[in-house]
Amino acid sequence: MRSSAHDVENGHNPDAERAAAVAGWLAVQGTAQPTPGSVAGRARDLCVAGFKSWDALHVAWAEFLGADVFVTTDDRLLSLCRANAATMGVRVSDPVAFARECC
Repeated sequence: MRSSAHDVENGHNPDAERAAAVAGWLAVQGTAQPTPGSVAGRARDLCVAGFKSWDALHVAWAEFLGADVFVTTDDRLLSLCRANAATMGVRVSDPVAFARECC
């Protein structure tokens, strides 16, 4: 899934080669839509709960887009998501656990 959060964050990537590769992967997903007010509001709520702004925006978009699973390697983010599991609108997993589920 692609959100405008991906484009904005990738735009801050200081590694031009990596940013170009990510832009290519994102392009395959089509055009991202602008961030709706409901996503921005949810991201603000997640920030109040202790999420970093980029993490909050990615999680809010995943919820909004109806992702089955939000996969991250960020241990701090995983911990926050688990601590807030009752209010999360998307299941969160690390890549290893997710791969184990799929295979």
